[in-house]
Amino acid sequence: MSSRRYNPADLGLDLDYRGKIVTVSIWRPRIQVNAAGGKELVAHKSSPDQEFRSEDGNQIGDSQAGLRLRLEDFTLAAYADENVSLDSEIFISAHDLFRYLITAEENDLTYKASLNFDAINSRTRKRT
Repeated sequence: MSSRRYNPADLGLDLDYRGKIVTVSIWRPRIQVNAAGGKELVAHKSSPDQEFRSEDGNQIGDSQAGLRLRLEDFTLAAYADENVSLDSEIFISAHDLFRYLITAEENDLTYKASLNFDAINSRTRKRT
């Protein structure tokens, strides 16, 4: 939230390094009053993390699971057409998120292979 521009929503993608769980979260801005009485713009998580890949690497079977956004997450009312409701929901199912992730991981592997990328095993201990 250190930016001077207004971000209606920020998305967080949490890829578990030790396992295969993947979650997505939505952070939205909120103005709150601090202890000194001043207003602060802070980010708050607007809903619990939404899991779309399980520990065993499979997609989540719940048809209601997924990413729920609103048009207002992408623009301010001042820039929107007055005939469009910014409350309209955009839903990306956990199934679709899972497919996008699999495609991205496959593309990443293909890209790294084309560069002869020498990946460090995730179980390798790293010291500085």
